[in-house]
Amino acid sequence: MNRRASSHNVPKELMLELFLQQLPTPVQTILASITPITVEKAAAATDRILEVSTPNVSLSTNAIASSSENPIRKLTQRGVIATTFSQPHISRRRFIKDKSSNIAFLIDTGSDVSVLPASISDKRKGNSIQQLSAANTSPINVYGKRLFTLDLNLRRVFRWPFLIASVSVPIIGADFLYHFNISPDLRNRKLLDNATKLSAICKLVSPEVHSIKLVSGESIFHDDLREFPEIVQPPSFSQE
Repeated sequence: MNRRASSHNVPKELMLELFLQQLPTPVQTILASITPITVEKAAAATDRILEVSTPNVSLSTNAIASSSENPIRKLTQRGVIATTFSQPHISRRRFIKDKSSNIAFLIDTGSDVSVLPASISDKRKGNSIQQLSAANTSPINVYGKRLFTLDLNLRRVFRWPFLIASVSVPIIGADFLYHFNISPDLRNRKLLDNATKLSAICKLVSPEVHSIKLVSGESIFHDDLREFPEIVQPPSFSQE
């Protein structure tokens, strides 16, 4: 599993965070007591929790293990199963404030791209030039993109093109995190800069915000993705 993650240049911390985000809050709480926590320990513990929680879940997990040879895909699918068989819950999400603008950004590893909320002026300038999709399949209009510079208190400046979209909060997505080699730390409420080994404190809240997913099609954004496919590599754990 570690070799597979290394081959895709996915930090172990980010892979662990992606898995934990898909789990129901009660399971996350139990896993938080495991120190130190690794991807392998999280997967094994989740299997044991599901076996004693819901009889049907362990059968589904075993079926996946026998039908899939990709260890990262197995890990991701375990998280999907845990969510499917859990009661509705509100996940804790991390927000971090940009010191330059005083804007709070949601850190969301489940979002393919980073976005800024469209203003009334943005919406009046013209029709949506592209649509994204929320995790609940609702369409999200895109009105352009804006180069934005952030100071996340990590002793370096982050300059990144954000999409201007019909969202309620600014989101730092997987494209930004992967490009700058940053990993969220849910347990310690921090954002870890793997390049400098520095960290910044995040605030945990429970907003009703869905992750942003790319929609297949033709646009200036898809042209960018074809030229730089690595910017959305972290969510694509099904790659061989």
